[in-house]
Amino acid sequence: VGLWREPPDTPWRRDVAIGRNVQTGEAILVDVWSPPSSITPSGLGLVFLHGSGWHYADKDFGTRHFFKHLAWQGHVIIDVAYSLAPAVDILGMVGDVKRAIVWTKQHSEELKVHKDQVVLMGGSAGGHLALLAAFAADDPRFDPPGLAASTSVSPAVSYYGPTDMWAQFDRFSELPALDGKRRLERTFMRYLEKRTGFQFIPIHSLLPSLLGGNPTEVAELYEIASPSRHASGSCPPTLLLQGSHDFSGAAPQVIQVHKALLKAGAISYLLELPGTEHGFDLYKPGWSPAAQAATYVTERFLASIL
Repeated sequence: VGLWREPPDTPWRRDVAIGRNVQTGEAILVDVWSPPSSITPSGLGLVFLHGSGWHYADKDFGTRHFFKHLAWQGHVIIDVAYSLAPAVDILGMVGDVKRAIVWTKQHSEELKVHKDQVVLMGGSAGGHLALLAAFAADDPRFDPPGLAASTSVSPAVSYYGPTDMWAQFDRFSELPALDGKRRLERTFMRYLEKRTGFQFIPIHSLLPSLLGGNPTEVAELYEIASPSRHASGSCPPTLLLQGSHDFSGAAPQVIQVHKALLKAGAISYLLELPGTEHGFDLYKPGWSPAAQAATYVTERFLASIL
């Protein structure tokens, strides 16, 4: 698409408290990115959920260039620091997402957002949460106490988010454990912890830590935590962006849920990027053709729902 140009600086507010997680009592914080004064607001409010492996990272995680670009399209971005495992489980995590949706609707006039044009978007674990909260909007098991408002959204956008927790558990089980029992592994784990600032958790432990056990122990949670199990004709329009070379194993899951949505009569679009790895959008688009393509398709999808 030619030379990528970084959008100019964009106004944003940091650490806006929107409520508290019921399991920890800790404040839920968001950053709010708004269109510059010279740009006409589109009316879209994008509730964004960062990638995390459900255990790591924070809002403002490698997304500034993407948010600037979206803000210059007139969109408002609510970047959510949702609570992480093991402090909370999947129900508490989705509860934070639903609080962010309700907060956006309640502050729609201030944000210059239309209540019926709230978008859920996320990457990796955040993509999983976006699809789960969007597809299970009417499932009371995910509603935190006292949330007496609709959490339905207009569309959902997932960058390489897993959709089947059983398949994801099996995939993680195939990967090297990296449990620190060998010297080389301990060195690598310390390197990761130094670079990211988070304690490294073996990949085999991610889903049991999130869901409270393996699939044979807590089958019901693996069921309700899988967006694919909630796919139906009532799901909102969905955009799925997926690299075919994703180490996480999400590609077959994403293709499967795309087909399930279409079969059920829902609107679903899939951008499959050949030879592309997990996290492709976290590279600046000037360096990543996949990020350029994904940004362009995301913009077109958002424009189509206005």
